[in-house]
This record gives sequence, C-alpha cells and structure tokens, in this order.
Amino acid sequence: MEQPLESIIRRFTDAVASPDPQASAERVMAEIVRDPEVVAAAAGRSDCRELRDLVIHKDERLTVLAGAIPAGFSTSPHNHSLWSVVGVAAGREDNSFFERDEETGLRKVREVSVVAPGVLANTVDAIHAIANPLAEPLVAIHVYGGNLLEVNRSSWDPQTLEEIPFQWDRMTEA
Repeated sequence: MEQPLESIIRRFTDAVASPDPQASAERVMAEIVRDPEVVAAAAGRSDCRELRDLVIHKDERLTVLAGAIPAGFSTSPHNHSLWSVVGVAAGREDNSFFERDEETGLRKVREVSVVAPGVLANTVDAIHAIANPLAEPLVAIHVYGGNLLEVNRSSWDPQTLEEIPFQWDRMTEA
C-alpha cells in the first residue's frame, strides 16, 4: 500500500506533467491539505532542523517539502525563481510579499495569511518571507516547479534588505 507522502509525490509528479503544471499542482494541493493521513504524515516529520530537511522529493521538474515547522519560525525575504504552491494542513503561515526597490532594496507590498486547510500559489518572480506566528507547529507542504536546491536565487538581509546570494544556512532570521 502506498504511504501518504509517497502518494502526494506521485500526484504532484503527475501534475507537473500536465499542460498547466502550477494549476494542476494547486488543485492537488487543495485536496491533500484536507487529507487526514497526509496531515498526520507531514506532522510526523517534526525533527527537521533546517528547511532543506523538509525535502521529501526533488528532481529537475519538481521539489516537494513537507513537515512540521516550529512555533515562532520565520525566514528572511527570499525568492525561488520557480513557481510554487503552498499548502497549510494545520496552523497558519503568514507570507509577506515584496517588490524590488532601487532605494531600499525591497518594499513590502502585501501580506497574506494561509490558514489550514489553505493553499496559496506564487509566481516565478515572487519575493516573500514566511512566518509561523502561532504557539503550535505549522504543518505545511510546499511544491516548486523545478529543483529548488539547485536553482539560482536570492535572499535579502532582514535588517538592511540588501540582496545577497541565497544560502540555506542563512534562511531563517535570528
């Protein structure tokens, strides 16, 4: 019998092979964040010490992250250079979106909270920061239209908003 996380990898792999990969992935995500077996399996991945530990699948067309993100967790602003679909299976993920600004580096343009069971699709050029503002873990599933670990991308210093090359170990705010 196929395990819940294996099942979502298969479903997202099928989605990215469709004519509209992101829309297909968004439809799949809307279903899986409501699946109690998937939620339990993702929540069980609570020993992730770094964001890259959340990776359950990666290839040249697709990266899937799943797991429990601790209370109070936040990231500095960053981009993916890939489309993405965020799924919140338990808890809440706050997203702050930014635009490049010649004077300050970045300018915040909007905030979106994704509450379980919720889904948010992001464009290839999105720049955002995420946070778990709750006192309980956030159970999240994120999919990306490519290999997130190998794509050229940026992050921004949280204090100066200076653009810097992305480094996984500098992803979370101190």
